[in-house]
Amino acid sequence: MNIYDMFLENKNALQEKDILFFENTIEPDTSQYLLYTLASGHLITKLPTCFTAKSYPVFGILYVLNGTVIYYTQEHQPKTAAVSKNSLLLFDCRTSHILSCKEKSQFILIYFDGYPAKYYCDKLFPDISFVQTECSNDLYLKLQNILNFQTDNMQTHLVLTDFLTRLVKCITNKSVKPPKYILQIKELFDSAYYTNHTLEELEHEFQITRYRICRDFNQHFHISPIQYLHQVRIQNAQLLLQEGNMKIHEIAYEVGYENVNHFIHHFKKTAGITPAAYRKTLMTS
Repeated sequence: MNIYDMFLENKNALQEKDILFFENTIEPDTSQYLLYTLASGHLITKLPTCFTAKSYPVFGILYVLNGTVIYYTQEHQPKTAAVSKNSLLLFDCRTSHILSCKEKSQFILIYFDGYPAKYYCDKLFPDISFVQTECSNDLYLKLQNILNFQTDNMQTHLVLTDFLTRLVKCITNKSVKPPKYILQIKELFDSAYYTNHTLEELEHEFQITRYRICRDFNQHFHISPIQYLHQVRIQNAQLLLQEGNMKIHEIAYEVGYENVNHFIHHFKKTAGITPAAYRKTLMTS
């Protein structure tokens, strides 16, 4: 299967629009048992950009980092979704669709399939061809892992399974609102990730035991508070690695790590590769 068969335009036309995918080589029996990526890309489009995809038996993931990408279905009664910054769209490519950007946009686009894919997508959008949600730091980092491991079919299966499982939990638990103090802790980590935070300090500040803090935070975000803090730091470290020429130890200090070895350890644990290797992949992509 060739992902460019999906598009009405040819490969050269897509390249002219800066739409260039990494195409994955799939082992013969992979599709019968595992999730796999057919194609993926970390893309920046010139304005305006619009491309059409015909019906194809795979699923798509769209995550927008900057700008807005409009998704249109080409059905008898068309449906539309405006996917803005930090939003995620999971969609069924068996419904032909259009992706359109009216401004300069930066986004991740992944096409995947495999035997378990339909189960997850039926769970997420049983009666419509797509589902849209805000994307947490945790899900964003899982997406980055999918891109990092796209040449390893077994590893790709593991990270895609993790991503889709967390997405199901995130959407099904959306109706249960987190306690106010949990939202305050999350906002604190999101905005002041570069400062030191401990469970002892949180316990004192909110007058709630650290055990309850961990339990409630995990219940609503499916991750411990301190693990979440590390993920926010690593996400911001990835942005610094993308945007500038800061040295690794400077980035470590900037995002809240006084010890560069601790930074490298947490970066590799979260992103799957070291900061230096991550920067190298950016330079070669």
